[in-house]
Order: sequence, then structure tokens, then C-alpha cells
Amino acid sequence: MKLYFYQKNNNIATYTYELLKYLAIKNGHEVVGSTTDADLCCVSLTSMLEMDDIRIFRKKNPGVKIIVGGHACNGAAALLRYCDYVNLGHGFEFFRDCKRIEDISEKEYIITDTKREGKLSHYINWDLVPLVKISNKSYSILYSVGCRMNCKFCLTSAINKYQVNPNSSKIYKAKKHAAGNQLYLITNDFDGNVNVKRNVSDIRIREYLKKPDEFENIKLLRLGVECVKEENRKNLGKAISDDELRELFKLTKNKGKRMNLFYMAGFESTEEWEGMAELLEQDYDGKPKIGLILNYFDPQALTKMETFDLTKLKEINIPHIKRVLKTKSARIIIFRDLKIAPYNAMKSSMLSRCNAGQVDNILELKKMKHKRMVDFFSDADKMGLSNILRGGNDSEVKVVIK
Repeated sequence: MKLYFYQKNNNIATYTYELLKYLAIKNGHEVVGSTTDADLCCVSLTSMLEMDDIRIFRKKNPGVKIIVGGHACNGAAALLRYCDYVNLGHGFEFFRDCKRIEDISEKEYIITDTKREGKLSHYINWDLVPLVKISNKSYSILYSVGCRMNCKFCLTSAINKYQVNPNSSKIYKAKKHAAGNQLYLITNDFDGNVNVKRNVSDIRIREYLKKPDEFENIKLLRLGVECVKEENRKNLGKAISDDELRELFKLTKNKGKRMNLFYMAGFESTEEWEGMAELLEQDYDGKPKIGLILNYFDPQALTKMETFDLTKLKEINIPHIKRVLKTKSARIIIFRDLKIAPYNAMKSSMLSRCNAGQVDNILELKKMKHKRMVDFFSDADKMGLSNILRGGNDSEVKVVIK
């Protein structure tokens, strides 16, 4: 087939699109630069909030056949509002098996308007995984998919079997080829077995506390904490104790390590967030920095928390929390503190639960400005979105994960 790959910004090289194009060519397809020359247009979405992109693309190209894949495939019913096919899981089988348009609908990993049940494809041909140059001094290669932790809220864990690239010789060659440059291993769960030049490392807190010397050359540590209360972390599958966090703050201070800590807002009140100050040492120096990356909880279809009632989310005063925490430790930074709001997270959740007929109302809701959550809930109810707002699923699509 002649395939066109849609990318919102064609001037930026991304590993995903370079991988997809590579797989297409390796499997005998032709990659074309125009929708008018294509038999099929391919779109990869990492988030349901990118629905606007596919809507605009469909509007500009009303007559083309579109297939959507990627992380957002858990919202297959919503995606069908603007596409013809949804590929569930990895695309390796699709490029291998579908040589003609007529081949697509019959595949078990494909969802269409008339075929509402599909099975996620977990197949990866690791021998075909390429090393991609994404900038003048950096390369990327797919190292693993999924995650060993299987946290209740995590879509990555839910829709991916945990797999690590078994081709160690290929990783070694990639490391050698990228010598003197940055080699990014595409992974959600780095296991530490491959020694590559890294400025940034995504790791688990306990792994760092056990072997901090293994990360001496890392400039920035990225760590998931998720909640400020120990009890809530445990309930979500992230059983990190307050004592471990205290140790983390002390150790990174002594070793001069910057950190970005990832939290989900919505489970705890502003007052409960203020309690995080008790875990921090009094610090007026402010180095090395601790960046708090806050996003409101976004329960997604297919995860263990897909039925979470969005009206139970707690809105917090993030600028106030920032002031309180910085009074205790000048190391604390909260990025985008004036722009973090719960509304995009709630819209993303609703899109993963809705049917194609509800998509336009959610996108209309997305355009509205809300200052209070109660007003958002009221508008959603008026638009007939009460069920999916409160944890129901109207998609009528069955996705088999195993």
C-alpha cells in the first residue's frame, strides 16, 4: 500500500514516526508525502486530548482512509468519529499482514464501525527495531515496552505486556554508533542493565536508594511519587513510605542530584498537600532543585481505575502549595503552577469512555472556560455526558488485552 504518515509538526523528528515509516518500508509498503497519493493515512496518538488534531486532519482530507493507532487506542470508539480503522496495540503485525486496504478489517487487532471487538497486538519484531537519529547529537532506540510495576492507574501497564529488547548485540551496536552523543533508550521502566551515556534517567525510588552510586553520572533523576499521602500511594500500587521520601530528599541533597518528581493531583486536598512540607529538610540554599510535575488524575478506560467518578476529584490551590513548600525548602519548583487545572484530564478520561456520537460534545466542552469544577460538571450533564463523567463506559467496544 501507499501510506501517508500524518505528523502535526513535520519539522521535528520523533522516534515513533521514524519507527513506523521504517516498518512500513521494510514490509514492502511505499511511504508517500501527500494524502492525495495515499491508499491509507496513518496517525499515531499518544493522548485522547489529541482528538482535535485528527478532527482537523479529517476535515482537511474528507475522502481519505484513516487508521489511528498508538497509546490512545483505548478510546477506540471515540477515535472512530474521525477515522476508519483503529489499530490496537503495536503496529508490527499491521505493517506485516495488511498489504491491501481489503486486508485490514478482518484482522483481530483492528476496530471499525461495524467490528466492535478486537484484541490488542503485543507482537514486536525486535530484529526490525531501528536506531534513529533524532537530532544532530542524539539517537534513540526502543528498549522496552510496558512496566513491571502494574500500578492501578497506569495505561502503559494495562495495554502492554512487559517486554525488553532481547537483541543485546543491537543495543551494543547502537551504543557504539552513538559514541560521543546522547543515546536515548525508549523505555518506561529502565532496568539498569545497559550502561549508556545518559543525562536523564527514569528510575524507581527504591532502586535509587539501594544503589545511588550507579547514577553518579546522571544529571537529572525522574521519579514517580503520585500522591502526597503514604496511604494513597499504597492504594495505587506505589507503596513508597514517607521515610523513604525523607531519605531521598537527604541523599539527593548530599549528592547534588536534581530531581523531577511526578505527582497526580485530585486525590488530596490543599491542606493535605501542605503536609508534604513535613518531609522536607529546612533548606535556604535551594540547590539542587526538586521539580514537582503535577497533572490531575486522568483515569483511563482499560486500567484498573477506569470507573473512577470524576466528580470525586479534589481541586487544589497549586500556587498556594508552592509558596508553603518553598518556605520549607527553596529546592522546590512547581512547573506551570498557574496553568495546571483538572479540566483537560477529565476531558481525556471522558473521551476514553465515550462513543463516537459523544465526541463533538466533549470537544465543545473542551473549548469552554471553567473557573469552578461544579460548573464543568453542570455543563457536562447538560450535554448528556453524565454517565461517562461518573465512571460509566458508553463506548460499546470490547478490547481484549491478553
